[in-house]
Amino acid sequence: LRCALASTPFLDHTKMAPTRHFVHAWGRNRRAFNRMLNEVIKRDNFVCARKTRSEKGHCIITSPVIQKREFTPFNYYKKVMTRRRTKEPLESRTAAILKMEFDLLEPNERRTYELGAEAELQRAQHLPEQIQDAFRKLKGSITWHALEAYLSTHGIPIVSK
Repeated sequence: LRCALASTPFLDHTKMAPTRHFVHAWGRNRRAFNRMLNEVIKRDNFVCARKTRSEKGHCIITSPVIQKREFTPFNYYKKVMTRRRTKEPLESRTAAILKMEFDLLEPNERRTYELGAEAELQRAQHLPEQIQDAFRKLKGSITWHALEAYLSTHGIPIVSK
């Protein structure tokens, strides 16, 4: 609401003039909309700023913290179940159901997913060097498909088909 109102050139914030466009768009009456607008103005004086991310400048390729967070046994289990679901017609499962199923796995089954997650983590740790190697060998002239093919030959699947 703040950003939408602050960025509209036709809205005079001092007179609360033509708000009918917003009233119509959000399906509110004018009095309710003006009350919401006044609350927003009082609360933070129309400051419209984006939140800053704590991981700014980091990605899954370069940050070991993000890699450890993403390559977990449960995430690997979800990936395997999603691939299986596309191959076989299974019922739709929510994340909560998958978590419950994962928690009920036998220890030896769970170990296979732990090993799969560890293998993905090890592959991800060497990914920057593999990408740099691909750029060096192909002299910087590389398409996404060529990069995917190069990394796939080194055991790093990028796009699952």
